[in-house]
Amino acid sequence: MLGTKRRGRRKGVVVREGSVAQARREAGLTLAEVAKGEVSRTAIHLVEKGLARPSLETLKRIARQTGKPMSFFLQNPEEPSILLADSKDLQRAQSYLAKALADGQAKREPRVQAEVRMLLGQVAEWCGDRADADEHYGKAIRVLERLGKPELLRDGHMAYAELLEARQDIAAAAHHWKLAAEIGKVAAESGSTGTISEKSGALRTNTTRSRTA
Repeated sequence: MLGTKRRGRRKGVVVREGSVAQARREAGLTLAEVAKGEVSRTAIHLVEKGLARPSLETLKRIARQTGKPMSFFLQNPEEPSILLADSKDLQRAQSYLAKALADGQAKREPRVQAEVRMLLGQVAEWCGDRADADEHYGKAIRVLERLGKPELLRDGHMAYAELLEARQDIAAAAHHWKLAAEIGKVAAESGSTGTISEKSGALRTNTTRSRTA
C-alpha cells in the first residue's frame, strides 16, 4: 500500500483492568457522557471491558471527563515516561516529514509528495489532530487524482479508509473503501497501469467532489 505496509493498527495504551469503568462510575457519568461525541460509546465500552486499548488521545479524554490523573489508568508505573517519549518521537517525526515535504524532490515528484502527505496524516492522527490528518490525506488524494495512476489512487483511498476505520468513523471509511473498489475495477477493466483513461475520468471527478472524511 502506498506509503505504508499492512502492519496492523497502532496498539494503544495498556490500561489497568477495571480502571476506566471505575473512573466513570465514580464520576457518575454514562458512556455517552464520557465519549462526549468525540469518540463512540462503543469504543469506551470496549476499553472498559478490556477488549480494546485506547489511543493516548482517547485516554487523555477519559481522564479529563472523569477527573482522574493519567496515572490512575496506567498498568505500568513507568508508562508516563514511555508516553512522553512517544509523544516527543511523534513530534520529531512530524517535523522531519514537514521538512521532507518542502524538499525539492517532493515538489517535483507527485507520488513522493502524496506519500509524505499520508505519513504526515498518520502522525497527526496518532497525535490526536484529526482535522490535520484529514487535511493531509485529502491533499494526498487530490495529488494522486492529478497524477492519473489508478492503482496509486486506489491505494490512497484504502490507506485513508483504514485510518478512518481505526478511528471508528465507519461511514466515512465505507465511503473510501467503495471508492477504492470502484477505482480498482476501472483499472482492471482498462487493463492498464498507466494513466487514468477517459472512462475513469468521471470517477476521478466524483472522488474530487466527495468530502475526504
